Amino acid sequence: MISRIWRSPFALFKSGLQLGLPLGLILPVWLHPGLMQVGWFGDRHNSFFDTPRRILLETRRCPRCNLAHVNLPNANLPAADLTAANLEEANLSGANLQDASFRYADLENINLQGANLQDASFREANLEDADLRGANLQSAYLAGANLAGANLSGATLSLVNLDNGLYCNTTMPDGSLRNDHCD
Repeated sequence: MISRIWRSPFALFKSGLQLGLPLGLILPVWLHPGLMQVGWFGDRHNSFFDTPRRILLETRRCPRCNLAHVNLPNANLPAADLTAANLEEANLSGANLQDASFRYADLENINLQGANLQDASFREANLEDADLRGANLQSAYLAGANLAGANLSGATLSLVNLDNGLYCNTTMPDGSLRNDHCD
């Protein structure tokens, strides 16, 4: 296996130079994100090769991370800290995100269909065009959240204060549209 032959990314880089390979060929292979994600470069936390996805799965903490387009359906991430993270067009459908913090996060076009978001905080979060169908938002904190275009069909919103959010073309749990802030 390659990871046993080269013990570190630096050894791989050095081996390529020793073989006379041009730098333009070595660097794209050496820094290829696919190689980093499969763990060929060791498991040291906070190394150069840790991806935000991997950090989130290992620590449940990734504030201010760029997780746009991440695909984590049915992930188990209770009490995850995703404060001010970018989760645009991410797929977290069916995920357990109970007590998670999405304060100030960008969740535009996120798929949270059927997710457990009980007691989660979405303070000042951007949930524009989010898919929250069938999600459990019991006791979630949505103060100042942008829910324009969001779909909350079938979502559980008990004990949720919906007063200070932004609503425009927002589909509510009963299927009705809420247009409080359309211009």
